Amino acid sequence: MTPSFKAKAAALLWYKAGWGDEVVPPEQIVCYGCVSAGWCRYGIQPCASGKGVDNCGQCDDYPCDKILKAFEKAEVYAGVVTEKLSKEDCELFQRVFFSKKENPDKANREYLARRKRRENRDSE
Repeated sequence: MTPSFKAKAAALLWYKAGWGDEVVPPEQIVCYGCVSAGWCRYGIQPCASGKGVDNCGQCDDYPCDKILKAFEKAEVYAGVVTEKLSKEDCELFQRVFFSKKENPDKANREYLARRKRRENRDSE
């Protein structure tokens, strides 16, 4: 399944789950991983942008209270989805929208590894 198809399917599922009066453009609902560009219903985008990081996983404060609250809200929404959609639809929705923690966690691991390499290089 291509990302474009998954995003369109997620937008339809968003509507089927009762979270909108119409099918919205996929970019309004797909999580891109707590990035500084784009729209975020959890308020992460302004924070990441204000701190000058591309992804909140690159922030020295990660994981902060704001992102932990976003992860908690996503879990609540995920629970609601499982009550309203078929198992197959829930699995698709999970892959497209509710894998929020994976992207910033990966960005944080990469950020910390780069920072450690830089510190090692500077100490030589």
